[in-house]
Amino acid sequence: MAKIRTFFGPDTSGKDNRIQVQTLFWITVGSGKYVTFEDYRGHFMGHFSILGIFQGNVDLDVELLDHNPDSRQGPCMINKYKGTYEVKVDELPIDIEYPGNPYHSVIKHDDGGTFIYGLQLPIWVGP
Repeated sequence: MAKIRTFFGPDTSGKDNRIQVQTLFWITVGSGKYVTFEDYRGHFMGHFSILGIFQGNVDLDVELLDHNPDSRQGPCMINKYKGTYEVKVDELPIDIEYPGNPYHSVIKHDDGGTFIYGLQLPIWVGP
């Protein structure tokens, strides 16, 4: 079933969520909030700092463009970049094309939050 709510953690719109990254173990590096949490769109914004050296903003806006709860695959967008998704049991793999660079990530609801793999470091967002 292709709904964002199936693959993102619980709806914590407007509440602070921890941002954790996986190094040798999971560490909390920041916080943020879901500014949109709908059936077909999830938008999370936050800030992180790793040892005060590597820091920045998190802005992840994912939308399933077909708006069809029965879809197993279809078009999507991540931060204005078009791509495709394909439902795989309990995870949502997404492929997009940055200018000249393919990008693959996986979104999965687990451990009371949302795992996102495919970034430089795996991240977890949750209460």
